[in-house]
Amino acid sequence: MKTRIIFPIFCIYILLLTSCSKIHCPGFPEHLSDYFPYRRGDTLSFINQNYDTLSFRIEIIEMTQEWSYGWNCKCFCVPPSLFFYLHQVTDPRWTGMYLKIEAGNKYNKPCIQFELGDGYFDGETLTSSFLDLYDETGKNPFDPQNNALFGDTTILKPHFKDQKICSVTIVFGMGITDFYDQKHVFQWEIIKK
Repeated sequence: MKTRIIFPIFCIYILLLTSCSKIHCPGFPEHLSDYFPYRRGDTLSFINQNYDTLSFRIEIIEMTQEWSYGWNCKCFCVPPSLFFYLHQVTDPRWTGMYLKIEAGNKYNKPCIQFELGDGYFDGETLTSSFLDLYDETGKNPFDPQNNALFGDTTILKPHFKDQKICSVTIVFGMGITDFYDQKHVFQWEIIKK
């Protein structure tokens, strides 16, 4: 009698476990990588109106790969992203530059981000400037036809007015072309190779 009761319960339990569908998490759509068309080891060099130069070397590049999970996991997919960390060439003790582009998911809009610490020029490392731009078009970032999701020229602005860096221009296919430091009143422009 116990076997007749236990066996159907066991079968239902196995059926529930095996019928759980896997959740697919997409990888970063590579067609958006042209906003930051860089490779590990590349150096970005900038010059200001006083002819000071500044160089950053790309040390780390991380791209979210697609993956799946199942078994009733209470997990969720993180927004697929492409992340860059750049170290200052002249003095690696000073702060680095961070670049990130996210394709978004059902909880987050696609966005493009830039961060640079205050110590990039004068050695101060207390705060950093963080600028970003969220896509408001609602276009599908995974559709290759939407490769210029943020437009051909994107200007990032800070959320807080007291940040040192107050503007960053990113051109699709070229990357960062310039950024403006309102503390030192420097317009840093990329030195083309």
